[in-house]
Amino acid sequence: MGRPKIYDESLRRQLIALTAESVADGGPESVSLRALAKAADTSTTAIYTIFGSKDDLVAAVLDAAAESLTRAQDAVPVTDDPLADFTELGRAYRGWALAHPDLYNVMFGRLGMRERVTPDQLDLSMRPLLDAVSRCIEAGSLRDVDARHAAISIWAAVHGLVSLEIAGYLDDDQGVLEEHLVASAVYWLSTAG
Repeated sequence: MGRPKIYDESLRRQLIALTAESVADGGPESVSLRALAKAADTSTTAIYTIFGSKDDLVAAVLDAAAESLTRAQDAVPVTDDPLADFTELGRAYRGWALAHPDLYNVMFGRLGMRERVTPDQLDLSMRPLLDAVSRCIEAGSLRDVDARHAAISIWAAVHGLVSLEIAGYLDDDQGVLEEHLVASAVYWLSTAG
């Protein structure tokens, strides 16, 4: 009896990246284990060994996308200036989306898996922005409103701009993101701030 084959983390990451590309291009139903195995120069047995099933592989891709976005948001340092912090979070969101368009589309794209993104996954990714907005409200920089409503509004504004950029409708050579971040925040500014 031969020794069982060991599949490493590198192969796991490669399969997740290839699956994310497939989901972004054609939705979760477009994932073909045979095609993935061929593209990764491995076997379907390896995929089953690593992930268990096609559904588990697709779920792992969604988890990887949510974890990647959360890491990008968590990497933004918390400073004494919460307004600057949420601007940096907007930049980090854009940077993550442009660096990982397939993962972005897995979470938010038309053919992705946004209907499978759990509230917990989204809350974890959004927590740094919600914290920054809450700190702005406490500091009197933003109006005294429900922090979650303000954070969702600001996120939606940045998300819309990033989606347009990824789709090729605009580029940010002229600092459109900066202007957009300011414009979306102005609505929430307190008269004292």
